Amino acid sequence: FGPVVERAAAAAEGRWELVKVDTERHSDLAGQLRIRSLPTIRLYVGGEVVAESFGALSDAALAQWIERHLPSPHEGELDAAEAALSVGDIAGVRDLVARVVAEEPGNARARALRALASLALAPAEVAADANAIPAGSPHFDRAEPLKALAKLRLDPPGSEETGADECATALEALSRLDWDAACEAFLALLERNRNYGGGVAAEGLKQIFLLLGPRAEATTRYQPRFASLLFS
Repeated sequence: FGPVVERAAAAAEGRWELVKVDTERHSDLAGQLRIRSLPTIRLYVGGEVVAESFGALSDAALAQWIERHLPSPHEGELDAAEAALSVGDIAGVRDLVARVVAEEPGNARARALRALASLALAPAEVAADANAIPAGSPHFDRAEPLKALAKLRLDPPGSEETGADECATALEALSRLDWDAACEAFLALLERNRNYGGGVAAEGLKQIFLLLGPRAEATTRYQPRFASLLFS
């Protein structure tokens, strides 16, 4: 496993430092660190353990583990992007995140944020960022919902049947990332014509809830109504 870690450290180019402890020669230190099995790898940030893994990992698995837990040097910029998103500055999010992605292409949080902004402003660009979010990332579960909602925006139902106005309202709300308005419109469409566009209302609501997560305000507010309409 030693060569795997050493290759990862070389590839990191100084982003993190590798420190190895020979537990046979330094049994006292191993005891202080409470090393119970080998190999043990720990990630320290500011002197505190932020992640720990036991057993050997492949090159790919180790890289994934590190990326999942290692703080980005661009966390401040991404925090600023989140703040911009919270006040509706979607274009500002794309500008902030573009600089981060240019310097750190593997940053999953940056990719997810840019994909979200692109859902509003440039849905054709969503898939490129969503597909770059690695499996195992805490943002990975957002990739498929982002792509599904982008597809709805890029290829909306063309039917003129009952429900066209509600569908148009929902898709327009997605262009503003207005989840409340989108959910209200999709629910209205589900109530009026649940089969419109092959079931676009149910699909849209499902993907919004998956994207936002079960604890999001919009999810907790609208999911019970969705379930009631869907199974009524």
